[in-house]
Order: sequence, then C-alpha cells, then structure tokens
Amino acid sequence: MNTAGLINFVRDQTQVSSDNVTDATILNYLNIAYHKLENVIADRVDEDYFWDIFTTDLVENQAEYVLKNSTSTQAGIKKINRVEIKYTDEDEYYSLIDADALSNYKIAYDNLQETDIEFYEFRDGSVFINPLPIEDIPQ
Repeated sequence: MNTAGLINFVRDQTQVSSDNVTDATILNYLNIAYHKLENVIADRVDEDYFWDIFTTDLVENQAEYVLKNSTSTQAGIKKINRVEIKYTDEDEYYSLIDADALSNYKIAYDNLQETDIEFYEFRDGSVFINPLPIEDIPQ
C-alpha cells in the first residue's frame, strides 16, 4: 500500500475528511506510529532487524562523533551493537569497550580518561571515544 492508500485507509477508519485533518497531519501521525513500531522491534527482537553500518572519518583530537537523529521521515540510531575503530591507516579494525561495560571491571567513570583503556560511550545522540585520535584517519 502506498502513502495515498494509507491516508485513504485512515480517513475511512476514522471518518475524518481533508477539511478536518490534512494529509500532511495524517502522514505525520503515521510516521510517529511507524517509528514507535521500529523502536519496539529494535528493543524486543534480538535479531538486529534494522542492522546498519555507520562509518565516519576519525578527526585528530576529536572525541565526539554525532549520529543521525530520528525525524518523522528518517530513522535514526536505535541501538549500538559495537564500535570498531582503527587509529592508523595500517591498523585493523578492533572493537572498543562500552563504557557501561567497564563497571564490571570496577573502574570509576571519572578515572577512565586518565587510563590507557580504549572505550566508547554513547550519549545525547553522539559516540564519544577514548583515547583521542592523534591523526586524521579517512574511512
């Protein structure tokens, strides 16, 4: 079913006309419902249903890498399975440790950046990496 068909279906089921609710408003409601369903699938199905790879260049002395946000027309990042990185062109990719997992090692978060432990943290729609890259690495 295409977008016009979905809008017509909603109008039939809810008995609203284009005078009451515009097509754009119905489409926004449909997108909200769609993204809620995406979230339920991502949270409850352990199959990586929406699995995708995001790559970016490493920038010298930059810790924060902003991920795409969810909008009414675009799905953003739902969860992160792992972060892989290479600090030089010659390196192979390797997985960083999630900062939350480091609590298993009884390392206080405040002390993490003072260590040589390579880790990442996801917060506020960004991935933060430690240690900082010492050179630009194109991906």
